[in-house]
Amino acid sequence: MIRQLALVLLIINCSAILVKSQPATLYSLNPGQDGNRNYWNFTQYSLTSQSVINETRLNFTTLSLIGIVDYNPSTNSLLVMLLNDKNINNVLAWLNVQTYQLTKVSACELEDNSLILTQPLGFDDNTQKLYTVVSNLQNNSLVLMEWDFSSVVGQQNAYTFEYEYANGTYPNGCYNEKIAYYYIHYIDAETQSHNIFTFDVEFKNYSSTPLSLDNDDITNSVYLVHTGSYFNGRLYAISQSGDQLVLYSIEVFSGITKPVLSLDNQYQVNGIPYSTDHTQNYVTLFTSSVQGQTTYTVVNLITLSYKSFTQQTNDILTSWWLITN
Repeated sequence: MIRQLALVLLIINCSAILVKSQPATLYSLNPGQDGNRNYWNFTQYSLTSQSVINETRLNFTTLSLIGIVDYNPSTNSLLVMLLNDKNINNVLAWLNVQTYQLTKVSACELEDNSLILTQPLGFDDNTQKLYTVVSNLQNNSLVLMEWDFSSVVGQQNAYTFEYEYANGTYPNGCYNEKIAYYYIHYIDAETQSHNIFTFDVEFKNYSSTPLSLDNDDITNSVYLVHTGSYFNGRLYAISQSGDQLVLYSIEVFSGITKPVLSLDNQYQVNGIPYSTDHTQNYVTLFTSSVQGQTTYTVVNLITLSYKSFTQQTNDILTSWWLITN
């Protein structure tokens, strides 16, 4: 059953997406705090030269960053979601990555009793609506938030469903803009099984499918990515299994799930271990088999070909990145 739910957001950091067809650059916005003053660390990293080419501290002292939403190559700007200085509005704004000018687009009032998860935010360029699953602080029901930023004063909506996730777990999701479907991975509170929840944001139809995924194989959160090159989408899951970061393929309708790539990851990233592109044709996985080193693995989700390189740094482990051309 879908019902309306009032929510307040407890914000955790930001997220990442990738743009165009061939990844070449990583953009990072990593929030920090100096006393009561906020700031954002902006980093530009070249995948070609495998080096940092720009680092800048942006002193947006009264603005709390929620996450990266999109990228516009024509204006060289990141679309970001943030809290305003009075922490009463979710604000959508463009950040020019050359001038660092922040331009407000729209704002929505905050909601109560929910937690925005640390994952990429699903944005629909056609409708100007933003979607993300949230952790419900009142109970364990699945809740999908929708923010409509098509006008200067935006509107929000919360869909609550009868499915409940297990205590100590958190649902994660992704949005397929081409078919307007939002997918959520959750562990069922009653059966303890892994499931994929599918929601049609246009017609409001939904369903849940059990996955052939063993709980004993998973030691951390399960993150979802999809490819936009297929009409019904193709889902992938990313999760830690032992000392390995594993990429799984998922057949949505049958629930068949199988590993397609495993990477050594003894020193796990502090946050989301991946970044995707706007078309969802590539994913970059962040792993570490040696303390103080980060391995970047860029995977083509259509062919499953990949290439990796390693960087002597710890910084990537606490940053959220955006890949672009």
